[in-house]
Amino acid sequence: MSSDIQVAGMLVYYILSGGKHPFDVNNSDRETNIREGNYSLTDVCDIVAQDLIKRMINRDPAQRPTMDEALQHPYFWDDDRKDAILRKLGDREEVQNYEHIYNLYKLMNGEGGNPTATLTIDEAIQRLEISKNKREEVRNCIHKAVGDDVEKLQNLCLTVKEYSVEKTFSAWKTDLLQIWTSPKEINPKTPEDLLGLVRFMRNKLVHE
Repeated sequence: MSSDIQVAGMLVYYILSGGKHPFDVNNSDRETNIREGNYSLTDVCDIVAQDLIKRMINRDPAQRPTMDEALQHPYFWDDDRKDAILRKLGDREEVQNYEHIYNLYKLMNGEGGNPTATLTIDEAIQRLEISKNKREEVRNCIHKAVGDDVEKLQNLCLTVKEYSVEKTFSAWKTDLLQIWTSPKEINPKTPEDLLGLVRFMRNKLVHE
């Protein structure tokens, strides 16, 4: 039951926080906070654990995972599975060519996301400042992802922005450059968003 999942999420937080309760917020009534969905996860530093707990204690029972789904959460993955997932995600054509897909999106729709051009996808690809061989690679990637549907291309890019811009890893390159001993290893063209980070980590895994 979803209520059992919620209780399990509270227990996970209790264990990881050393005895704290997620719904003990600002000394207000715990039961009221549970009903209203007011919680704080500040006593657990692991953002992956925070994500799991947040899902399990969601105010909306329909949004909580099943027990099987909870156990499949990345928090429970071992190093081999994390490695395999990063390699698989990093090899997806959408990730490899995201820079070009996003440039195409901007070319066809403008920075604001509202269509300002009457170009087809193929016509827009011809205007990208890339080599002829790369152009064909990008065309195949885009057609595989969205076909000839400009609206799907727009939705793809907007979704990436929604889950990347101003999120946890949206400034990963800037943060990494502050501690990285060899900043030249970071390709300046790599997008500073979640997809860019996935591709970067995949390359580090494969090449090193």
